[in-house]
Amino acid sequence: MKEFGRTGVKVTAIAQGGARMALFPDIPSAAAHVRRVYEMDVTYFDCAHSYWGGKSEEAYGMGCLRFARISSSQPSPVSAPGRKPKTSFTFP
Repeated sequence: MKEFGRTGVKVTAIAQGGARMALFPDIPSAAAHVRRVYEMDVTYFDCAHSYWGGKSEEAYGMGCLRFARISSSQPSPVSAPGRKPKTSFTFP
């Protein structure tokens, strides 16, 4: 486990990246994948609205509904002005 920035939240060094969710045929399939990844003890999930046209957020919401604590990271200094911060799902 590693500390996520200066948040104090501990997450796994390996993350599930939402940008690849578009490889699934539909949101329920992607949500099932999210649950499987969580069952493999991955506790860091990266998501942004631009991933899969916003559908990755829906897949994470459906897949993590019972066990997620959702926090939004602050935009980094290298983020483009006006961009929304990424949302990260962390699990106890």
